Amino acid sequence: MTSQTATAFIAVAALAFTQPSEEANSAAAEGIKTRCDELKFNHALAEALRTNVRQAAADLKTIRTETRAFLLAAMLADTMKQRQAYSVIAAYSDAKATTLKAMIDSKSKEIINAADVLEKRNAQLRGAIFAAKTKAVTVSGSIAGALANDPDFGGTAKTCTLKLDIHDKADTECTPTDKYEDQLATLPNQINELTTLYTVGEDTPVTEQLTAVVTTKGNFATSGTTTADGAAYCGNHATRSSAAHAIGLKALSPSTASTEKKAQGLEANGNCIDPGTARKDGLITLKEVAASICGAKKNLISRVMAVSTLSAKQLINDATFQKLAALALGQKKPQNTGGNNDKAPAIQLLGSEETNLKDKYFTPLENQHVEFNLGEELIRTSIKSAASGDNYGAALAFSAGKAANQALQKDMPKGVETKANDDCTGKGKDDCNAKGGCKYNDKDRKCEKDPAKATTAGRPGTKNTTGSNSVIMNKTPLFLHLWLYSYAFRIFLLHFVKYAKISFSESLLNFLKFDIF
Repeated sequence: MTSQTATAFIAVAALAFTQPSEEANSAAAEGIKTRCDELKFNHALAEALRTNVRQAAADLKTIRTETRAFLLAAMLADTMKQRQAYSVIAAYSDAKATTLKAMIDSKSKEIINAADVLEKRNAQLRGAIFAAKTKAVTVSGSIAGALANDPDFGGTAKTCTLKLDIHDKADTECTPTDKYEDQLATLPNQINELTTLYTVGEDTPVTEQLTAVVTTKGNFATSGTTTADGAAYCGNHATRSSAAHAIGLKALSPSTASTEKKAQGLEANGNCIDPGTARKDGLITLKEVAASICGAKKNLISRVMAVSTLSAKQLINDATFQKLAALALGQKKPQNTGGNNDKAPAIQLLGSEETNLKDKYFTPLENQHVEFNLGEELIRTSIKSAASGDNYGAALAFSAGKAANQALQKDMPKGVETKANDDCTGKGKDDCNAKGGCKYNDKDRKCEKDPAKATTAGRPGTKNTTGSNSVIMNKTPLFLHLWLYSYAFRIFLLHFVKYAKISFSESLLNFLKFDIF
């Protein structure tokens, strides 16, 4: 395999999952003509299967990082609508991560096991290929071996021991069929089209058999138990005459390797084939490989794309996103009519299906920066970088504090004002100054509202009429607004967790549930 081809296999970004075509099988499988081809095929298929799992893990990491970024953006949003949109996008992103994690946990083991089976068979195929290259087998000493008591050959009394020397006639390089690598390059995108596997030669990758031709003299059935040891006991042609019998080796030769191409389907009647009984010698049959690949094929992990790759139209038409949008806007659920009513909350949240989400929501994650002091260290980073960095927890805490401050400055409701405050227009100077809540503007020559003279229930001033030392307040205490805002926002996110079955980290859930009051 060339380095360019090998790189192509390793750099496969994802497996394309298509329904099997009417053309029976993948080109790479059909193109196998030698055991070298099968070895290359198995390695490429094993790498493609492992790439499927690696790609899923990479997708999960990307989606989880984006979820963190969306949550930060929700905290830092300037308006409630932005906060709602980012919160819903974060909830939707986390739901995708949860789904993908479940697929990886349930499917990856069978995929990796199939890749391991392919590599084990390859190790056995290499042994078979090496054995097929032997050109000569030399029997040490005589053809029969050595003298019975010759220690150089391990001989013992009444035992003939053969010593075989196997000579390789060439290098062990395995060269595939011409142009087979072009067919092999299509394999990562054709896994779902695999229906049949092939091998050349014996189904089980055994080494070449050595055939011995044995000559005998005497009668085995009536052999005696007393025979003298001597050089003739292990003669070339069993010529010892004093023994009741003798055995000699006349010739030794390798058998001819089979070149027959054999097929094995992956399924039978719609189900994966039975791998059969495991062999005691550990050799892996083509049937076992086919059963393993069939199981992996049925468990391939489909790509789950990050939210940032989706369009507004895709989100608006997604049932899960519709439900989350309805929840964010205070509705229990979409209308479920199958029409535009289902989309209404999502459209209200994102705008039309033509909204450019990249410019409106995703690019700002790279351009908007968070700056805060962590101890004596000044941290300045983009939202996107913070989501994938070591300081995410600190950035989240800072963002939550900033969101609370924004609530005090922008979302705090004004104090109760009486009708008298709105009844200043048109009054003369004397009447204006005498009117509770009004003050005459000499410069502009008009009567205006004066917050300092605002009344409660139409009475001027802020006189205590309760008969006690209590204080009449027309504005909610600041700390109460802070608590109400933070509580409402945390409850808002917790509802997402419950409704969308989101699996936030335990630390984040504790943060959402924590209450100092």
